[in-house]
Amino acid sequence: MPHPVRFDRIEAVGVITLDNPPVNAFSLSQRIGVSEALTAGLQDPDIQAFVICGSGRMFSAGADIREFDTGVAGESPTLMDLISLIENSPKPVVCALHGTALGGGCELSLAC
Repeated sequence: MPHPVRFDRIEAVGVITLDNPPVNAFSLSQRIGVSEALTAGLQDPDIQAFVICGSGRMFSAGADIREFDTGVAGESPTLMDLISLIENSPKPVVCALHGTALGGGCELSLAC
């Protein structure tokens, strides 16, 4: 299975792409990927800002309902951890929305 988050640098911008088909749901692995990408970018002096975007037809449908009964839905990093990381970032973070941003996807975009 491909990694559910891609992290690229375009000049001084860290581009974090949610890539968890079909709806970029916030699974544990996707939350870990976003957290790792933000943390790496915050430590990189060449990155001055971040853009978070979604691949495919939408930004994100929110929580991954496949994880609701597995016990991993509440594991760290939680969506609230990601929101705190964005809100406390000394570097600007913006979300480039296309399609829909539902539930946690909407919440994450509001933190940007």
